[in-house]
Amino acid sequence: MRACSILMTFAAFCCEIRADDVGPRQVARTVYIVSMANELDQYLASRLTSGHVLRVVLEPARADVVLTDKLDRAFWAWMALSYPGHDRPSHTDIALRKRGSANKSDQGTVFLVDSKAKVVLWSTTDHGRTTSPDDLDRVAGRIAKRLRTSMYEK
Repeated sequence: MRACSILMTFAAFCCEIRADDVGPRQVARTVYIVSMANELDQYLASRLTSGHVLRVVLEPARADVVLTDKLDRAFWAWMALSYPGHDRPSHTDIALRKRGSANKSDQGTVFLVDSKAKVVLWSTTDHGRTTSPDDLDRVAGRIAKRLRTSMYEK
């Protein structure tokens, strides 16, 4: 019996997690949405909750996954602070994350990141024509629909 438990423990440590082994359906129930350009995060929060796609939490530590519009150094520094287990980020990285970016080329691209495995589970791009509230709401609706399809209809 003891040999079996030792073997199972050893096997667990030898397992490798690959990005294609883990999908949003297996991991995600709650999401923390990082602040995004033009307040797209607010529209996404509304669409994800009203569409029963994911529960949006207000504290990063309570989230299974993180939704962000950037995968830059500042984002990974923020992840290291919010989800212990990585190296501590520099003060410059923290300042960059807080300041954010309004780079127009980044708008509409979102990434769903597993907060524990630190892998991108899903991503999509949807550029609206304008930054009007109605257009941002439509973009958020399409993104939420794609995520729901990815998670529940396969």
